[in-house]
Amino acid sequence: MKNYQDVKMIETPSVKIGDELLDSLFSTQGGIEWANLIFLTGTTGAGKTTLCKKLQSLISEHKSVFYSREMLSHLVKKQTLRLDITHTNAFIADSQDYPHFTQFMEMIEGRGDVKILILDSVQRIAVDFVKQGMSREAAMRHIYDVLTEWKDRTNGVVILIGQLTKDGDYEGASFLAFDADAHVHMTFDDKKNVRTIETKKNRMGKLSKLYYEILDSSETLKFYSQKDFESKDKSITFDDYLREMVFSVTSNFDKKSESFKNFQKEFTEFSKDMHTKCSNDEIAVSDYYGKIISKLHELVFSYDLQK
Repeated sequence: MKNYQDVKMIETPSVKIGDELLDSLFSTQGGIEWANLIFLTGTTGAGKTTLCKKLQSLISEHKSVFYSREMLSHLVKKQTLRLDITHTNAFIADSQDYPHFTQFMEMIEGRGDVKILILDSVQRIAVDFVKQGMSREAAMRHIYDVLTEWKDRTNGVVILIGQLTKDGDYEGASFLAFDADAHVHMTFDDKKNVRTIETKKNRMGKLSKLYYEILDSSETLKFYSQKDFESKDKSITFDDYLREMVFSVTSNFDKKSESFKNFQKEFTEFSKDMHTKCSNDEIAVSDYYGKIISKLHELVFSYDLQK
Protein backbone atom coordinates (compact mmCIF):
# COMPACT_ATOMS: atom_id res chain seq x y z
CA MET A 1 0.00 0.00 0.00
CA LYS A 2 1.27 3.48 -0.84
CA ASN A 3 0.27 7.11 -0.86
CA TYR A 4 -1.07 8.45 -4.16
CA GLN A 5 1.85 10.88 -4.13
CA ASP A 6 4.21 7.89 -4.24
CA VAL A 7 2.53 6.23 -7.22
CA LYS A 8 4.64 6.67 -10.36
CA MET A 9 2.94 7.19 -13.69
CA ILE A 10 3.91 4.62 -16.29
CA GLU A 11 3.57 5.68 -19.89
CA THR A 12 2.56 2.86 -22.20
CA PRO A 13 4.23 2.97 -25.63
CA SER A 14 1.90 4.01 -28.40
CA VAL A 15 1.77 4.04 -32.19
CA LYS A 16 1.56 7.58 -33.49
CA ILE A 17 -1.00 8.17 -36.25
CA GLY A 18 0.59 11.35 -37.54
CA ASP A 19 -2.51 13.53 -37.28
CA GLU A 20 -2.15 15.68 -34.16
CA LEU A 21 -5.87 15.87 -33.39
CA LEU A 22 -6.48 12.16 -33.97
CA ASP A 23 -3.46 11.27 -31.84
CA SER A 24 -4.84 13.37 -28.98
CA LEU A 25 -8.29 11.77 -29.36
CA PHE A 26 -7.01 8.27 -28.66
CA SER A 27 -4.69 8.84 -25.70
CA THR A 28 -3.27 11.40 -23.30
CA GLN A 29 0.28 10.91 -24.56
CA GLY A 30 -0.83 10.85 -28.19
CA GLY A 31 -1.49 7.92 -30.52
CA ILE A 32 -3.02 4.49 -29.92
CA GLU A 33 -1.42 2.66 -27.02
CA TRP A 34 -0.22 -0.85 -27.81
CA ALA A 35 -2.15 -3.85 -26.45
CA ASN A 36 -5.50 -2.09 -26.75
CA LEU A 37 -8.80 -3.13 -28.31
CA ILE A 38 -10.96 -0.32 -29.67
CA PHE A 39 -14.66 -0.82 -30.33
CA LEU A 40 -15.56 1.44 -33.26
CA THR A 41 -19.20 2.27 -34.00
CA GLY A 42 -20.92 4.84 -36.14
CA THR A 43 -24.16 5.90 -37.75
CA THR A 44 -24.84 5.18 -41.43
CA GLY A 45 -22.60 7.27 -43.67
CA ALA A 46 -20.33 8.38 -40.84
CA GLY A 47 -17.23 7.05 -42.62
CA LYS A 48 -16.02 4.12 -40.49
CA THR A 49 -14.43 2.31 -43.44
CA THR A 50 -12.79 5.52 -44.67
CA LEU A 51 -11.39 6.23 -41.19
CA CYS A 52 -9.93 2.72 -40.91
CA LYS A 53 -8.25 2.93 -44.31
CA LYS A 54 -6.92 6.40 -43.43
CA LEU A 55 -5.40 4.97 -40.25
CA GLN A 56 -3.74 2.27 -42.36
CA SER A 57 -2.41 4.92 -44.74
CA LEU A 58 -0.99 7.08 -41.94
CA ILE A 59 0.56 4.26 -39.89
CA SER A 60 3.24 3.18 -42.34
CA GLU A 61 5.88 1.67 -40.05
CA HIS A 62 3.76 -1.28 -38.84
CA LYS A 63 1.89 -3.96 -40.75
CA SER A 64 -1.89 -3.64 -40.54
CA VAL A 65 -4.63 -5.88 -41.92
CA PHE A 66 -8.23 -4.86 -42.59
CA TYR A 67 -10.43 -7.98 -42.44
CA SER A 68 -13.50 -6.82 -44.35
CA ARG A 69 -16.50 -9.10 -43.94
CA GLU A 70 -19.12 -6.44 -44.77
CA MET A 71 -17.72 -5.83 -48.26
CA LEU A 72 -15.34 -7.57 -50.64
CA SER A 73 -11.89 -6.02 -50.98
CA HIS A 74 -12.47 -4.52 -54.41
CA LEU A 75 -15.62 -2.75 -53.16
CA VAL A 76 -13.71 -1.26 -50.21
CA LYS A 77 -11.08 0.02 -52.63
CA LYS A 78 -13.77 1.42 -54.92
CA GLN A 79 -15.56 3.17 -52.05
CA THR A 80 -12.31 4.75 -50.80
CA LEU A 81 -10.62 5.20 -54.18
CA ARG A 82 -9.48 8.77 -53.54
CA LEU A 83 -7.49 7.58 -50.52
CA ASP A 84 -4.31 6.17 -52.00
CA ILE A 85 -1.97 4.15 -49.76
CA THR A 86 1.59 4.53 -50.98
CA HIS A 87 3.48 2.30 -48.52
CA THR A 88 3.47 -1.51 -48.53
CA ASN A 89 2.57 -2.29 -44.92
CA ALA A 90 -1.22 -2.02 -45.34
CA PHE A 91 -3.19 -5.16 -46.27
CA ILE A 92 -6.82 -6.13 -46.78
CA ALA A 93 -8.57 -9.51 -46.71
CA ASP A 94 -12.20 -10.53 -47.20
CA SER A 95 -14.52 -13.55 -47.03
CA GLN A 96 -13.17 -14.91 -50.31
CA ASP A 97 -9.66 -15.00 -48.87
CA TYR A 98 -10.67 -16.34 -45.45
CA PRO A 99 -14.31 -17.48 -45.26
CA HIS A 100 -14.05 -18.15 -41.51
CA PHE A 101 -12.65 -15.98 -38.71
CA THR A 102 -10.59 -18.91 -37.44
CA GLN A 103 -8.84 -19.20 -40.81
CA PHE A 104 -8.06 -15.49 -40.76
CA MET A 105 -6.53 -15.67 -37.28
CA GLU A 106 -4.49 -18.73 -38.26
CA MET A 107 -3.02 -16.68 -41.10
CA ILE A 108 -2.23 -13.79 -38.71
CA GLU A 109 -0.59 -16.16 -36.23
CA GLY A 110 1.36 -17.83 -39.04
CA ARG A 111 2.78 -14.53 -40.27
CA GLY A 112 3.69 -13.23 -36.84
CA ASP A 113 4.53 -9.75 -38.13
CA VAL A 114 1.13 -8.04 -38.08
CA LYS A 115 0.72 -5.40 -35.36
CA ILE A 116 -2.67 -3.86 -36.14
CA LEU A 117 -5.93 -5.71 -36.87
CA ILE A 118 -9.08 -3.98 -38.14
CA LEU A 119 -12.20 -6.14 -38.39
CA ASP A 120 -15.54 -5.21 -39.96
CA SER A 121 -17.80 -6.21 -38.36
CA VAL A 122 -18.17 -8.26 -35.18
CA GLN A 123 -21.80 -9.03 -36.07
CA ARG A 124 -20.96 -10.34 -39.54
CA ILE A 125 -18.01 -12.41 -38.29
CA ALA A 126 -20.20 -13.87 -35.53
CA VAL A 127 -22.27 -15.64 -38.21
CA ASP A 128 -19.30 -18.00 -38.70
CA PHE A 129 -19.88 -19.43 -35.24
CA VAL A 130 -23.68 -19.15 -35.22
CA LYS A 131 -23.64 -21.59 -38.13
CA GLN A 132 -21.70 -23.96 -35.86
CA GLY A 133 -24.34 -23.79 -33.14
CA MET A 134 -23.26 -20.88 -30.95
CA SER A 135 -25.69 -18.22 -29.85
CA ARG A 136 -25.09 -14.78 -31.42
CA GLU A 137 -23.89 -13.19 -28.20
CA ALA A 138 -21.66 -16.16 -27.34
CA ALA A 139 -20.13 -15.95 -30.80
CA MET A 140 -19.33 -12.26 -30.39
CA ARG A 141 -17.87 -12.86 -26.94
CA HIS A 142 -15.70 -15.62 -28.39
CA ILE A 143 -14.40 -13.25 -31.10
CA TYR A 144 -13.69 -10.63 -28.44
CA ASP A 145 -11.83 -13.17 -26.27
CA VAL A 146 -9.67 -14.38 -29.19
CA LEU A 147 -8.76 -10.82 -30.19
CA THR A 148 -8.09 -9.77 -26.59
CA GLU A 149 -5.75 -12.71 -26.07
CA TRP A 150 -3.95 -11.88 -29.34
CA LYS A 151 -3.42 -8.16 -28.57
CA ASP A 152 -2.24 -8.90 -25.00
CA ARG A 153 0.21 -11.59 -26.14
CA THR A 154 1.59 -9.77 -29.19
CA ASN A 155 1.29 -6.22 -27.85
CA GLY A 156 -0.85 -5.43 -30.88
CA VAL A 157 -3.78 -3.13 -31.57
CA VAL A 158 -7.29 -4.25 -32.52
CA ILE A 159 -10.01 -2.04 -33.99
CA LEU A 160 -13.26 -3.99 -33.93
CA ILE A 161 -16.12 -2.37 -35.83
CA GLY A 162 -19.68 -2.81 -34.61
CA GLN A 163 -22.76 -2.17 -36.74
CA LEU A 164 -25.76 -0.26 -35.39
CA THR A 165 -29.45 -0.73 -36.02
CA LYS A 166 -31.62 2.19 -37.17
CA ASP A 167 -32.53 2.70 -33.51
CA GLY A 168 -28.86 2.94 -32.52
CA ASP A 169 -28.71 -0.49 -30.91
CA TYR A 170 -25.43 -2.44 -31.03
CA GLU A 171 -27.08 -5.58 -32.44
CA GLY A 172 -26.10 -7.80 -29.52
CA ALA A 173 -22.63 -6.33 -29.09
CA SER A 174 -23.45 -3.81 -26.35
CA PHE A 175 -21.06 -5.57 -23.94
CA LEU A 176 -18.17 -4.36 -26.12
CA ALA A 177 -18.97 -0.74 -25.29
CA PHE A 178 -18.05 -1.61 -21.67
CA ASP A 179 -15.44 -4.37 -22.05
CA ALA A 180 -13.28 -2.86 -24.80
CA ASP A 181 -10.34 -0.67 -23.79
CA ALA A 182 -11.92 2.20 -25.69
CA HIS A 183 -15.21 2.90 -27.43
CA VAL A 184 -14.99 5.37 -30.31
CA HIS A 185 -18.24 6.51 -31.91
CA MET A 186 -18.70 8.39 -35.20
CA THR A 187 -21.88 10.35 -35.89
CA PHE A 188 -23.23 11.88 -39.08
CA ASP A 189 -26.14 14.28 -38.57
CA ASP A 190 -27.47 14.52 -42.13
CA LYS A 191 -29.93 17.28 -41.20
CA LYS A 192 -27.18 19.61 -39.98
CA ASN A 193 -24.49 18.04 -42.19
CA VAL A 194 -22.23 17.74 -39.15
CA ARG A 195 -19.87 14.82 -38.43
CA THR A 196 -18.31 14.08 -35.04
CA ILE A 197 -16.00 11.42 -33.64
CA GLU A 198 -15.75 10.96 -29.88
CA THR A 199 -14.47 8.59 -27.23
CA LYS A 200 -17.39 7.23 -25.19
CA LYS A 201 -14.97 5.24 -23.04
CA ASN A 202 -11.19 5.42 -22.99
CA ARG A 203 -8.71 3.68 -20.70
CA MET A 204 -5.90 5.40 -22.61
CA GLY A 205 -6.94 8.94 -21.70
CA LYS A 206 -9.70 11.46 -21.24
CA LEU A 207 -12.98 11.46 -23.13
CA SER A 208 -12.85 13.86 -26.04
CA LYS A 209 -14.61 14.85 -29.23
CA LEU A 210 -13.58 16.06 -32.69
CA TYR A 211 -15.44 17.32 -35.72
CA TYR A 212 -14.52 16.16 -39.19
CA GLU A 213 -15.30 16.49 -42.87
CA ILE A 214 -15.16 13.92 -45.66
CA LEU A 215 -13.31 15.51 -48.55
CA ASP A 216 -13.16 14.75 -52.25
CA SER A 217 -9.37 15.11 -52.22
CA SER A 218 -6.79 12.46 -51.30
CA GLU A 219 -6.81 13.82 -47.72
CA THR A 220 -10.33 12.26 -47.43
CA LEU A 221 -10.86 13.18 -43.77
CA LYS A 222 -10.08 16.50 -42.13
CA PHE A 223 -10.44 16.87 -38.36
CA TYR A 224 -11.22 19.97 -36.30
CA SER A 225 -11.33 20.88 -32.63
CA GLN A 226 -14.69 22.22 -31.48
CA LYS A 227 -13.40 25.81 -31.48
CA ASP A 228 -11.88 25.52 -34.95
CA PHE A 229 -14.99 23.87 -36.34
CA GLU A 230 -17.32 26.51 -34.92
CA SER A 231 -15.06 29.24 -36.30
CA LYS A 232 -15.01 27.54 -39.70
CA ASP A 233 -18.77 27.04 -39.60
CA LYS A 234 -19.32 30.72 -38.85
CA SER A 235 -17.02 31.60 -41.72
CA ILE A 236 -18.92 29.45 -44.22
CA THR A 237 -22.28 30.75 -43.03
CA PHE A 238 -21.02 34.30 -43.20
CA ASP A 239 -19.58 33.95 -46.70
CA ASP A 240 -22.80 32.50 -48.07
CA TYR A 241 -24.99 35.02 -46.29
CA LEU A 242 -22.80 38.00 -47.18
CA ARG A 243 -22.58 37.02 -50.82
CA GLU A 244 -26.36 36.80 -51.05
CA MET A 245 -26.96 40.02 -49.11
CA VAL A 246 -24.45 42.14 -51.04
CA PHE A 247 -25.67 40.80 -54.38
CA SER A 248 -29.25 41.64 -53.46
CA VAL A 249 -28.51 45.17 -52.24
CA THR A 250 -25.99 46.16 -54.90
CA SER A 251 -27.43 44.42 -57.96
CA ASN A 252 -28.54 47.73 -59.59
CA PHE A 253 -25.54 49.87 -58.58
CA ASP A 254 -23.06 51.36 -61.01
CA LYS A 255 -20.07 49.18 -60.09
CA LYS A 256 -17.66 51.31 -62.16
CA SER A 257 -18.32 54.45 -60.16
CA GLU A 258 -15.81 55.82 -57.66
CA SER A 259 -18.48 55.83 -54.95
CA PHE A 260 -19.06 52.12 -55.34
CA LYS A 261 -15.33 51.36 -55.14
CA ASN A 262 -15.06 53.33 -51.91
CA PHE A 263 -18.18 51.65 -50.54
CA GLN A 264 -16.80 48.22 -51.42
CA LYS A 265 -13.46 48.91 -49.74
CA GLU A 266 -14.96 50.23 -46.50
CA PHE A 267 -17.58 47.49 -46.28
CA THR A 268 -15.00 44.75 -46.89
CA GLU A 269 -12.71 46.08 -44.14
CA PHE A 270 -15.61 46.36 -41.69
CA SER A 271 -16.93 42.87 -42.44
CA LYS A 272 -13.47 41.31 -42.01
CA ASP A 273 -13.09 43.02 -38.64
CA MET A 274 -16.52 41.77 -37.51
CA HIS A 275 -15.71 38.26 -38.76
CA THR A 276 -12.50 38.18 -36.70
CA LYS A 277 -14.29 39.37 -33.56
CA CYS A 278 -17.02 36.77 -34.01
CA SER A 279 -14.47 33.99 -34.58
CA ASN A 280 -12.69 35.02 -31.37
CA ASP A 281 -16.01 35.08 -29.48
CA GLU A 282 -15.69 38.83 -28.86
CA ILE A 283 -19.21 39.38 -30.17
CA ALA A 284 -22.23 37.06 -30.39
CA VAL A 285 -23.29 35.62 -33.74
CA SER A 286 -26.64 37.43 -33.55
CA ASP A 287 -24.88 40.80 -32.96
CA TYR A 288 -22.46 39.97 -35.74
CA TYR A 289 -25.17 39.65 -38.38
CA GLY A 290 -27.00 42.69 -37.06
CA LYS A 291 -23.89 44.88 -37.32
CA ILE A 292 -23.13 43.64 -40.83
CA ILE A 293 -26.64 44.38 -42.10
CA SER A 294 -26.72 47.78 -40.38
CA LYS A 295 -23.33 48.77 -41.79
CA LEU A 296 -24.28 47.65 -45.29
CA HIS A 297 -27.35 49.90 -45.37
CA GLU A 298 -25.51 52.76 -43.65
CA LEU A 299 -22.81 52.78 -46.33
CA VAL A 300 -25.31 52.52 -49.16
CA PHE A 301 -26.90 55.81 -48.04
CA SER A 302 -23.56 57.36 -47.03
CA TYR A 303 -22.17 56.92 -50.53
CA ASP A 304 -25.50 57.83 -52.11
CA LEU A 305 -25.64 54.56 -54.06
CA GLN A 306 -29.38 53.90 -53.85
CA LYS A 307 -30.64 55.91 -56.82
